[in-house]
Amino acid sequence: MNSNLISAKAINVADQSNAIVVSFAAQWHTPLLQQSFNAVIRKRIPRTLQPKWLYFHINSPVGAICARAQLESCQEISIDDACEKCGDLALSEAEVRAYADGNQTIGCYLLKNIAKATHPIPSSELSESLKYYAPQSFFILSKAAKSIIDQLAAFEI
Repeated sequence: MNSNLISAKAINVADQSNAIVVSFAAQWHTPLLQQSFNAVIRKRIPRTLQPKWLYFHINSPVGAICARAQLESCQEISIDDACEKCGDLALSEAEVRAYADGNQTIGCYLLKNIAKATHPIPSSELSESLKYYAPQSFFILSKAAKSIIDQLAAFEI
């Protein structure tokens, strides 16, 4: 890997874009492409940034950024509120409670305008253009990386 590559992950506040990359298990690839959900719950969400965009990194065996969505909101909600959103989450109440693992609150991203990448970008291709490592949960994209990813995926900018 070229050490002169731009970091995908924002290194400081001045470098932060208005976007995050969030990792998803491969089982979410088909529901994402079918746009069968419009909300996502996560144990960890940004605390210092209210992102405008969420980029979907689907883990192995897909291993690629496959879509992005505008964010209506990113906030902590109660588990009961999350259970009320089961239809939006494409999860059952039991799945929500199991994922929450006894926590009383959970992070929730409300999505709008999910756009599939015209050209999904495999991690190997991303690593040719950026210092890119798939996130364990999420990371804030650098401004330069957001622009590169939008171009490689052929998202409308």
